Amino acid sequence: MKFENLLNPHWDQYDEETKTFQLKRDGGLFALLNDAILKTILLELNNFKVERIKIVGGTYIRNFDLFPELFQTNEQEIDFSHLSDETKENFLKNCNTSFTGISNNPKALDFNITNQIISKFFNPNEHVVDWYTKFLMYLNVDLKNLIFIWARKTDKVSETSVPDVWEYKKILDRVDKKNKKILLQTDDITVLNEFKNSQIQFITLPHIKTNTDGKRPFHVNLCDIPDKEFEKENGITKIEHLRQMVALSLISKNAGLSILYPGNPTTFIPLLKGSTDNCLLFKNGYNLF
Repeated sequence: MKFENLLNPHWDQYDEETKTFQLKRDGGLFALLNDAILKTILLELNNFKVERIKIVGGTYIRNFDLFPELFQTNEQEIDFSHLSDETKENFLKNCNTSFTGISNNPKALDFNITNQIISKFFNPNEHVVDWYTKFLMYLNVDLKNLIFIWARKTDKVSETSVPDVWEYKKILDRVDKKNKKILLQTDDITVLNEFKNSQIQFITLPHIKTNTDGKRPFHVNLCDIPDKEFEKENGITKIEHLRQMVALSLISKNAGLSILYPGNPTTFIPLLKGSTDNCLLFKNGYNLF
């Protein structure tokens, strides 16, 4: 199979000589990361080696490679030669672009395949780890005693049935919360206010901004805002904001329990973790995977 048949001609590029895959498209950070992971796997499964990934996320900064600002690549070989044709076919059957990332059911993904890509390419760099450390210091809790909730509405309401605060409360009522802290992450001021008006006792990270109207995701059209203006308004650069998001994914990965809205984190967090253990993943209709 030609590599052109594996990729989207509008935003994917692969250089056989340099073994570089480039994703150039709009979208939120976790949509970009999921897409890059999937395309890298497709190339490798079809014997097109990938040594470098570039992610040009036009939503944030036009014509700028975000990847090295967030991740570092390990010197290791991706080896799928031991996989049977049946294993490869099952993986391809269970993976596709969806509102939750690269699968309609993340629990059906073969982590033995995805783990190789994560281990080689998606290692948070020192700047991301710095944010992770800052978050840990602020939270002041053993992460095994942290319940992490990632909630959102904004544009997701046009894609799927999005849980409201009472759906999250039903789950929290069923889990052991003794000596636990609940951390809420949302870029949606509407969701934040709903949680404040509920009976859920939670904390947020003051380092991270939310939008102001509850209609548009925080990341949309950031490319139209000069970085100095963004920094003046938010206290950090766009790159630092993205590093915060990856650091948050590390918090979610390592939390005792993560409850994730139906969106791209639903796939990316388990991919980063290498399993769906201790993850509650919403899907369409409020049901859990």
